[in-house]
Amino acid sequence: MPKRSKDYVQGLVEDLKDPIEAMNYLNAALEESQEVFLLALRDVAAANRMARVAEEAGLSREALYRTLSEEGNPRLSSLLGILSVMNLKISIAVEQEQPAIVGVAISNYRQVFADEAARQESVLLAKLADQYSRRTQKEQPEPSGILAYAGH
Repeated sequence: MPKRSKDYVQGLVEDLKDPIEAMNYLNAALEESQEVFLLALRDVAAANRMARVAEEAGLSREALYRTLSEEGNPRLSSLLGILSVMNLKISIAVEQEQPAIVGVAISNYRQVFADEAARQESVLLAKLADQYSRRTQKEQPEPSGILAYAGH
């Protein structure tokens, strides 16, 4: 396996240990299909040690692998147990038509979030710079005497 791929996989495993990253990854997978969601859930379970997830969810390791395969059909109680072990839960929302995101796959979802975070950071820094500039302009004393007359 090329080093680059191995680094990506290791990075993904590390990222998926974080419940927020896992949530974003699973939500993106769920938008694709049930099969992709189950495989993504398997990635998250693997990142959180498959044997521990199985034990705490009340399943055998083999049953967990079968449940989270492409052909898996988990019971709701199993799915809730697996998610709970990883500090995740299911949420129900009203379905709305979402604009299609062309060319964005699960494998590069992190870049999408990184770009948005960078954009938000730029906006915040611009606002802070503007506030600082306004504050420093207010704090400068008005010229008096000869300097005021000279136009300084």
